[in-house]
Amino acid sequence: TAGQLRGDGMPRFRVIGDLQPANAAKLYLRVMDGHAGNDPHSDTPDYEFSLTLDEVWGAFGNAGSGTLSG
Repeated sequence: TAGQLRGDGMPRFRVIGDLQPANAAKLYLRVMDGHAGNDPHSDTPDYEFSLTLDEVWGAFGNAGSGTLSG
């Protein structure tokens, strides 16, 4: 909920997004456990996603399920 997002508690997940310099339409997301703390594996992603944003996404922001692929 919005209250939990604004709260002082530790987030459940950390999400890091990277844009590829050679291709700005490519977006990479890594999702990590937010409670891992100082564990040596705390920066190891639990999930990784690769997204391709097409010209429709840039024009409208939400043009249906076919807009994001990866």
